[in-house]
Amino acid sequence: MDFERILQMTTSERNLALLQDEAFVDDVTEFLAIRQLYNAAIKQVRTKLEILNDGFQVEHCHNPIHHIECRLKFPGSMLEKLRRKGYPIEMQSLREGILDIAGVRVVCNYLNDVNLVADLLLS
Repeated sequence: MDFERILQMTTSERNLALLQDEAFVDDVTEFLAIRQLYNAAIKQVRTKLEILNDGFQVEHCHNPIHHIECRLKFPGSMLEKLRRKGYPIEMQSLREGILDIAGVRVVCNYLNDVNLVADLLLS
């Protein structure tokens, strides 16, 4: 089973395919592991930002972060991006060719807070 098919499948279709095609198990497992890795990274970054924001509130009575938005690219979006960039539809292309599988957006009320959050992250 090819990678393009993995990206188009629903969860129940993946479960059925796992029962029918042993070779497919490795592809699905690798794809799910990649998504889990990015999801864990999102959680780690978000937690660090929340801790920095809370600490700044305690020390300076000010929250530099207004809110945090996180996202993990949907499988269909990954497929579309691979096609748009002309990459082969395979796991290696996903790992090396798509640099925005996960994203964390930090929204600050003031420009000075943007610089402050950047400095806090780098320290």
